[in-house]
Amino acid sequence: MAHLLPSINRVKQRGNDLTQQDVERGGGLLARAKGGELVTARGDAGFKAMSLVSGVLAGALAGAIFNRVWRAVTGDDEVPQPTALDRSVREILVVAALQGAVFGLVKAAFSRTTATAYRRLTGNDPTG
Repeated sequence: MAHLLPSINRVKQRGNDLTQQDVERGGGLLARAKGGELVTARGDAGFKAMSLVSGVLAGALAGAIFNRVWRAVTGDDEVPQPTALDRSVREILVVAALQGAVFGLVKAAFSRTTATAYRRLTGNDPTG
């Protein structure tokens, strides 16, 4: 064990040197330059968390909107599933197109709102 101590001390010193170099550069292991501003990994994680919550809410709202639209258009409470062989292919494709349009519209609106809110809160544009 005694013969390992010099090696362990060299590794510790190299780690300290690397950390000091990062501090002198004005960054850190969790930071990267983007455009001229410093964006930290914590900020990226914050936006990803906001996006996740936004996506879940958007999906729930889009599902509710789609069900109401489907009821208004057809009068049916039940949306046909793609595997329902008693329904025509045309009907299944119309359902899929309408559902995709509603989900895409709601998701885009929520994503845009989330990005705008992130910019207002942090002063940075979202990175992902």
